[in-house]
Amino acid sequence: MIRFFIFTLFSAFANLSQAAANCSVDESLEGPAKVIECAAKLHTPPMTAENFWKEVLFKTATLDGYCNGKIAPGARTPKAQLDMFSEVCKSEPGGYFSYDKFISADEDIASRMSDKYSFLRGGGKGLQAYELKLKELANFLATMAQETKGGPENDTTDGLSYRYEASALQSNFWKAKPTDPDPLGNCIDVPDNPKYMARNLQSPRSGCPTLGLSEFKSTYYPFSGYVVAVKPKAVKDLLLPDLVNTTLVVDNDKVYMTKNNTIIKTGLPNLPEIGGTYAPPTGARWQYMNQTLKPAYWVGMGPLQLTEDSMTKFFGWYYQNLADNKTDHTYEDFQIFVESFLKSGKIAFEGALWYWNFRINAEGAKPIHCILGKSPLAACHDIGMTTYMTNGGCNDSAGRVAYYNYYKSTIFGLSNSPVVEGNPSVNSYECSTALGNYCQSSIPDSCN
Repeated sequence: MIRFFIFTLFSAFANLSQAAANCSVDESLEGPAKVIECAAKLHTPPMTAENFWKEVLFKTATLDGYCNGKIAPGARTPKAQLDMFSEVCKSEPGGYFSYDKFISADEDIASRMSDKYSFLRGGGKGLQAYELKLKELANFLATMAQETKGGPENDTTDGLSYRYEASALQSNFWKAKPTDPDPLGNCIDVPDNPKYMARNLQSPRSGCPTLGLSEFKSTYYPFSGYVVAVKPKAVKDLLLPDLVNTTLVVDNDKVYMTKNNTIIKTGLPNLPEIGGTYAPPTGARWQYMNQTLKPAYWVGMGPLQLTEDSMTKFFGWYYQNLADNKTDHTYEDFQIFVESFLKSGKIAFEGALWYWNFRINAEGAKPIHCILGKSPLAACHDIGMTTYMTNGGCNDSAGRVAYYNYYKSTIFGLSNSPVVEGNPSVNSYECSTALGNYCQSSIPDSCN
């Protein structure tokens, strides 16, 4: 049941029952623009959707706030961080995480994907359908806020600060003096391919502050188990000589098809030196994914901080589904695409929406949107399941819950009480494997 609230400071709704009268809660309220416009209209005082985004949902000062300010000073500031800041922050300063970029990304995907894309769409008429959309929106906003800030500090509107995970490129010793001995920093050494197959094979190295984007390996540097198909560029680049195939990525014994987001078991790991059971496309060869991008670019990026194979899979999906279809996009420049992702808020939000609506994390799994928007089980609509599906585990749960309650309860006026159900019981606010199994089993294969 919906609990009704009356707020004066930052209040969202006098009560949600006004929605049907003031915002036409029916099939016309389709997509995030309509849902957010309705929430902004019901706010006290009423606001435009854009102002609601930058004054209530987030703060103007923290929207792309890292690029609006200055990086932390210090003698040990790494060259990689300075170079990345200089390269990406000149584009769309203060506007990278804007409301317009978010809505433009959503509408672009909707126009291209039609009924294959149902983010905050469908679900029937009335207040119950609208409440479910608000819950999913609260999950999405809370996840973005946590991923780009790392947890609430003085309030809960401090998200959407980082275009990329800046801390992954920092030295661990900000206050070190120039005369201090050179400490081990935040970059790593790893075994040469094909031996880098586990995180415990990483080793810290010294001299991190002096390494540029082509040398600084972050802790997100991908394993040898990730492979893509490549072919030479027409004009060779000494660092990155190959174009990357946009249709598939190999992850150990699985092939991920970026065109339709399916995973196919292939048997043995398909590493270049090993061969394997899945041949590369005609005219191409297998390459380790970690060799297709300057090492320092393997960090979390965009509103959901995409990393490793997720970025490569979005790269493939983007060119197979959103790019101008008048051109053959079977092979594209991955480095240039990632740089565009960091400079274009629209593309970055498209990456977040792809991850939310299309990305599958394991064979047989369903996308996040399928669970939050389609599951008939009440325990599957809250932040516990979202954390389980986005975070690769259950760390940072407290920060995610705090953000979620801010959006769901304080702003949207819904109950912040978790749902406990099932046998054995699961809690909708507590990330767990049990909750993951409970919710994944409730979704039909045809879910969009």
